[in-house]
Amino acid sequence: MVQSQMLQDIVGINFLPLMVVVFLFIFIKINDPYEHNITLLFSKTLAFLMLLIVCDNVDYACYNDQSLPVWLHTLAAALGYNLRILCLLSLIHIIYREGKRTRLRIWLLNTPALFTFLATLTCPFSHLMFWYDSEGAIQRGPLFFVPHMVALGYSGFVISYSVYLAKRRSRRDEGIILVTEIICMILATSFELIFQLRGILMGMIAIGITFYYLYMHIAHFRQDALTGALNRASFYADVKKYGSENITALISIDVNNLKTINDTSGHDAGDEMLKEVVGVIGKKLKSGCELYRVGGDEFFVICLHVGEREVKNMLERIDRAMSETKYTWASGVSVWKEGMKFIDVYKEADQMMYERKFEMKRLE
Repeated sequence: MVQSQMLQDIVGINFLPLMVVVFLFIFIKINDPYEHNITLLFSKTLAFLMLLIVCDNVDYACYNDQSLPVWLHTLAAALGYNLRILCLLSLIHIIYREGKRTRLRIWLLNTPALFTFLATLTCPFSHLMFWYDSEGAIQRGPLFFVPHMVALGYSGFVISYSVYLAKRRSRRDEGIILVTEIICMILATSFELIFQLRGILMGMIAIGITFYYLYMHIAHFRQDALTGALNRASFYADVKKYGSENITALISIDVNNLKTINDTSGHDAGDEMLKEVVGVIGKKLKSGCELYRVGGDEFFVICLHVGEREVKNMLERIDRAMSETKYTWASGVSVWKEGMKFIDVYKEADQMMYERKFEMKRLE
């Protein structure tokens, strides 16, 4: 009867998070050919979560069935501590993918998890963190709270870095999602401790990872595959999203001589030119400005709450940076004034760009 009740509890606790992980695994597998880099980012996290579900169930079974060996209970508990930390650490590596990954920073990030792992390995004989007595009750060692403190530290890092991302327009939505997920995970942990429940944190981790992956999946298809700039669909969607109350200026950009380079040096050379130009522009864009590829060699920049003088200064900086390459570009700016419609601003910026392009050709 006890074993039957225990089996019902295990199924009830784990069915939802397990199904979430299974469906996420299938979804990732289907989309792997289209977004392999994103799949690689989430594969470790998904593997750690699957192992955590197994270890937590073994731990629960050992807790309720005293006939199971103590070493198995200790191993399951130790792995459970470490896998929770590894789930957080792998999440940090996903979030920090665009940061400067120096050896020192990677070492500082990984050291707390490594220390916890090594310390838990000694638990059966050192009793540094915990051990189980002959009656199956857990006993606390001097380092019992270390895994909790490490997990709390990693959670704090995720929250603080996510707040930083939320202030960057290019990753603001990602930052908001991550802050929300970590807060929900902390609440789930609190409910488990206060009400002596199981499975809430596991389910929250599974749901959180799934929503984060889905966000990354959507963001992937908002980008131009070649250059990394946002694509044409994103341009029109963002114009509709922000509207005239937020968009202060549009910049039309056309890269010169793409067709000539494609015809004389091949399309690979043309692709390299576009990627280099986008890299130059992207480094000089002011906060509040986003770059979109709307055609072969045609780009637009949306400026949000950026003044006309600031826009002109930014274009001057881009001009200086472009002069250090072997490529040239033409640009036109239209400031969104009261009473203007989007099509008017769009056409004005485009017209100014073509006038500049004609002038450049005349001077050649």
